[in-house]
Amino acid sequence: MKEFNLKKTIKLSALVIIAIFILAYAVNCSTYYKNRIEIFEVKGVIENFEMAENLTKIGSDPNVKGIVLKINSPGGGVYASRELEKAVKNIKEKKPVVCIIEDYGASGAYYVASAASYIYAYENSTTLAIGVLAVWVDYSKYNEEKGITYWVWKSSDEKDFGAPWRPPTEEEKALLQLQIDLIYEEFIKTVAENRNMDIETVRKDANGMAYLASDAVSMGYIDSIGNFEDALEKTKELSRVKKYILICQEDSSWDILKKSLIKGFDF
Repeated sequence: MKEFNLKKTIKLSALVIIAIFILAYAVNCSTYYKNRIEIFEVKGVIENFEMAENLTKIGSDPNVKGIVLKINSPGGGVYASRELEKAVKNIKEKKPVVCIIEDYGASGAYYVASAASYIYAYENSTTLAIGVLAVWVDYSKYNEEKGITYWVWKSSDEKDFGAPWRPPTEEEKALLQLQIDLIYEEFIKTVAENRNMDIETVRKDANGMAYLASDAVSMGYIDSIGNFEDALEKTKELSRVKKYILICQEDSSWDILKKSLIKGFDF
């Protein structure tokens, strides 16, 4: 009888230990799952609003405690860049967004980066190039030489504004320059506000030229020379999380769960 009770006690104790282990493991997994640092990549030309929408969605997830913004872009469209910058700025009010500029983070891409909580770049990364560009391609002389004629019916004189079959009028040139100047001023103002810099200093540097990150640091446009690991450490520091899992944009829900389970063994 005593032997039976002893075996029963041992089995019960073993079950209790297993249950405690499973509970501790589950709690640890949950801690990792609810403390995520997301990697968001801005690659290539910024040309649509999808990036801003995706970033906003990630930033609104309460389980995401910080974002590493990896930028490798020469810039892009005015409005797409503006929406992405707004998304970064809005998220930064609630959680850290730390940027790492890789090969390029210039023009519209720097505009986006300027809104981050902190900016790292590699020493020879190409950045800044603050300015605005518009192009009107005129094939009228080429078409004339080739005997190509366009017949155009339009509801008003400006309906074919920007069309390649004719050159711009003087009024259209002036209008384009006015639009460029307005966007340029907004670019300068936004960078100055985001970086807490004197607007006249930014205006002086906003000559359209690209600079190496090593120069941009001394000019005040980049916080530090560093790499992805530095950006990750800064995100951890600012978000104040000790246990976390690192998530990429392409990770599925199953990938996130697997990372949580694997990390759960790290007590």
